[in-house]
Amino acid sequence: MFNSPGNHGHSLGLSVGATNLAGTRNGQTAVIRPAELTVQGQRLTGFVDRVGDPVPLIAPDGSKHRSEELLADALGAMAHAATAGAPVSDVAVTVPAHWRASVVDTLRRNLRGRLPVISDATAALTALRANPGLPTHGVIVLCDFGGSGTSITLANAARDFSPFGETVRFADFSGDHIDQALLTHVAAGLLDASHADPSSTAMVGSLARLRDECRRAKERLSASTATAVAAELPGHRADIRVTRTERSAHVRRRRLRRRAHSPERYSQRPPRSCRLTHAFVIASATNTGSRTLSRPAQPRLRLDQYVGRLLSTS
Repeated sequence: MFNSPGNHGHSLGLSVGATNLAGTRNGQTAVIRPAELTVQGQRLTGFVDRVGDPVPLIAPDGSKHRSEELLADALGAMAHAATAGAPVSDVAVTVPAHWRASVVDTLRRNLRGRLPVISDATAALTALRANPGLPTHGVIVLCDFGGSGTSITLANAARDFSPFGETVRFADFSGDHIDQALLTHVAAGLLDASHADPSSTAMVGSLARLRDECRRAKERLSASTATAVAAELPGHRADIRVTRTERSAHVRRRRLRRRAHSPERYSQRPPRSCRLTHAFVIASATNTGSRTLSRPAQPRLRLDQYVGRLLSTS
């Protein structure tokens, strides 16, 4: 899977997300694939969020699989795809910042080659220090809008960007929620037009495919202002036009619905003497923008107020 450290070869970075895995070689454009693995002809998903779970994942044929072993194998496949099988000397794996230490250790034990496993928040802050650069004082707010949730990490710029407490995870806003909102929007008039039974096997399969189409449309809207969703339900087919403005409206509505809950859940606070300086918003995992946004913080706001405002307006 991986070469031993110190061998001549490429440097490789692997990133673990709940919905996607990514790999980049020598800083080149990342290869991104869904977090899934085919085992004996069966497509297995959902194992990333179950790493460390003592209950095995059950495949359609009834076979049992350890989630951390599936993830290790999926990372091996990603490494091969990113390097085209070329030798690798230095490898690092980033994992979600909200993972507990025991979960990180479980994955590390299942990776071959004693690879370094670090928080994706640490990796993001390291990259941001290099470009565009970070202030050397105050508190940095790092918001990661991912496929299965939003993570917020606070870092102390004056202490080598060490974190304040633990990363806080908000599962009620994610790329999956955006996919579902687009699916609801697109399917609104199609169900009546198809005259099909919504509970039928054919309809369930069609809606699953339509959700995948909505996910791909969401990703296309990162580069285009409008796109079409090929919607096909039993007895009816149509190309539904969706726009970036509509997608953004779904995002805003979702954030506003959770705005009131955000401050109360954020209990990790820096000392009063520390001042909020910048917030960095990362949306790469959701493919809703694949870029990092920076904005100055407002020091007159308390941290809980600022986090609530950031999540509802960014």
